[in-house]
Amino acid sequence: MVISASAPRTKTAWGATLLLCVLLTVSCTSSEQGDDARQDSSSPPAATIAPAEEPNPSPTPTCTAPDGLRNTSDPEISKPIACRGDVTVLEPRPNTAADGLWVSVWFTNNGSDTANYETEIYISGENGFQSMLRVKSGTLEPGAQNNQALTATDSSGFHYPKEPKVEIQRVDRKPS
Repeated sequence: MVISASAPRTKTAWGATLLLCVLLTVSCTSSEQGDDARQDSSSPPAATIAPAEEPNPSPTPTCTAPDGLRNTSDPEISKPIACRGDVTVLEPRPNTAADGLWVSVWFTNNGSDTANYETEIYISGENGFQSMLRVKSGTLEPGAQNNQALTATDSSGFHYPKEPKVEIQRVDRKPS
């Protein structure tokens, strides 16, 4: 198991930077052309800038609980928040002792052969919190499950978010 807390740039941050550059370019071009280049109110605007779209946080729209959690009525068990292929991440819970989040990752080998899994999970939230978890499953027989609870912290010292966003960025399945 490898845990890292690198802070990659998000798609939203790049989109906001690009939008700012476009706005500055349009503004500077208009002021350089002077009053003669301005259009009257009857003509349509020269360009319309659409707002940047938020990226989809999870490749799959709905997640189902892994078999090991389906028949429990325990309120302390978190609900699935992100899933991709054979990996499911449950809703993170605060870990106040580490000023981070408990993140439960479930691997389910739905294939017909024995396999090892490796995944990268990106967690972000308000106040600049960013954390990347790299998790390995170990060898799983067909139909077998493995779960791990990890603590996600921000290496810059940002406090954990109340409403974290979870994205499974990569899942590698290697037959063994």
